[in-house]
Amino acid sequence: MEKQVRVVHYLNQFFGGIGGEERAQTPLEVREGPVGPGRALQQALGAEGTVVATLVCGDDYVAEREEAAGASMREALQRYQPDLVIAGPAFDSGRYGLGCALACRVARSLGIPAVTGMYPENAAIITHRRDLLAVPTGLNTTDMRSIIGRMTTLGLKVVRGEPLGSALEEGYIAHGIRKLVTRDRVGYERAVEMLLARVAGRPFVSEILVQQYERVTPAPPVADLSRATIGIVVSTGIVPRGNPDHLPGARALSAGRYSIDRLPRLDDRGSRRCRLRKLLQRRLLPVVHLAADEQHRPSHVPPSWDRLQFSGLHHGAHDVGGAATEGAHGQPGGAHGHDARGGGGHRHADAARPADAGHDGRRPRVRGRRRQDRAHHGGRG
Repeated sequence: MEKQVRVVHYLNQFFGGIGGEERAQTPLEVREGPVGPGRALQQALGAEGTVVATLVCGDDYVAEREEAAGASMREALQRYQPDLVIAGPAFDSGRYGLGCALACRVARSLGIPAVTGMYPENAAIITHRRDLLAVPTGLNTTDMRSIIGRMTTLGLKVVRGEPLGSALEEGYIAHGIRKLVTRDRVGYERAVEMLLARVAGRPFVSEILVQQYERVTPAPPVADLSRATIGIVVSTGIVPRGNPDHLPGARALSAGRYSIDRLPRLDDRGSRRCRLRKLLQRRLLPVVHLAADEQHRPSHVPPSWDRLQFSGLHHGAHDVGGAATEGAHGQPGGAHGHDARGGGGHRHADAARPADAGHDGRRPRVRGRRRQDRAHHGGRG
C-alpha cells in the first residue's frame, strides 16, 4: 500500500469556526485534523491522504502582519512536514485570498506543493498569479465541495510528480507565462487553419488569449457647466439610517435613490471601525457633508471642486454597494440603470449614514476595512 499523502489545510477565521469580522485580527492557530471545509477535503482525499492539521488565521492579521503570519505558517509546516498544502478556497474574498496566497508561497519556499482556489479576479490572483497554482471558482460558496475536489485532484497529481498540462487542459488559472514549445507546423500554417475554422464555424483554440474589455461610449461634454445640475452617483454604501432598501454590501443587484435636499449632516457613527473617518465626506458622499444653502449649492465640497462653477445639485443621490458588483448590473437599462433626471420615487435621508448591509441587507453598519477593492488589500473576508 502506498504511503498516504500528508495534507495541511489553510482557512481564515470564518471558515475555521473562530468568528466573523470581529475576530479578523486572530493570529495563526493550528488545529489537529480537518476543520470545517477540511472535512470535504478529507473525503476528496479518500484513502490516498489525510488532513494532518489545519492552519486558521484572521484575514486582517494576515493582511496587516504578513511577515509574522508567514513566519508562523513556516513554523507549522516545518513541524507537520506535509506533502501537500491546500489553501481555501477563498472565492472572491480579497483578504482571505491574500492569506491563501501567503500560505502557498510559504509552502513553495519549503519545497512543498500547494494548491488554492479563488475567483480569477481576486486581488491575490492579480498580485501573485505567477506564484499560485489556483483552481478558478465562482462567487458562490455553494459549490465548495466540487471546488475542493478539483483542488485535491490537481494537488495529488503534483505530489505524484505527474507533469501538468496547460491551464486550459488542467483547469487551473493561467500564470500569464508563455513557454516555448515545439510544433509540427510553422506559425502561418496554424494561423490559416484557425482562420478557416472560424470562417466555417468550426471550433478552434487561439494560441494567444486576448482579454476583452467592454467599450463604454463617453457622454458628450457639457457645453455650459455654469448652467448644469450635478447628479451624484456613488458606490460606497451610503444609505438612510436603518438601510430601508436592504442595500447589500457587495454583489448588489439594485441601487438606492435618496433625497439630499435637507440633509443636515453625514453621520459617521456607523463607521467606528473605518480608518478613513476623516475622509468620509470626500470618499463616500463627496458633496453632502453639510446641508446645501438656499441656492441648492453645497456648503462643503471637496477641494478639487472649489474652482468649478455649476448651477446646483440634483436632489437625489444614487447609491449602490459597488464591491464585486458585476458590470451588467451597473449598465444603463440594467438593475442599476435608474434615470437620474426624473421619474421614480426616492427616500429622504434625514441623517444619512454609511452602512454595509451585509449579504442579507439587514445590518446597518460600515465595513470600511480595506475596500481598496481588488487592488492591494482586496475584498470581503
